[in-house]
Amino acid sequence: MHEKTVLKISYIGAGLGILILFYFSQTAEIGEIQLDAINENIGNVVRIQGDVVGVVQKNDSTQIIVSQRLEKRIDFSEIDRAPKKGDHVEITAIIEDINGAVRLEGKKVKIVGNVS
Repeated sequence: MHEKTVLKISYIGAGLGILILFYFSQTAEIGEIQLDAINENIGNVVRIQGDVVGVVQKNDSTQIIVSQRLEKRIDFSEIDRAPKKGDHVEITAIIEDINGAVRLEGKKVKIVGNVS
């Protein structure tokens, strides 16, 4: 084969691969879990729904305290709009194990309703 033909085929293959990867990344579902199951999902990105029972603003971070059957603090280093106490939220977070302590690092928060 000519070098130009091989080059065209490789460009087409790479382009198709990127399109397929983009499609699957857009349609991937993040699993929703209950707060009492976070220890089983360390290292995973998860979705949590619950009611906001408190919001704590610190120097460069925001902590949202979410309640289902139990309460859990979720740390956000950046947040566009912090929810208020009584809001029902859907949070996307990464579960981390830091020196034996389980920590939730929030990535996205969506206010889906108000409980009050």
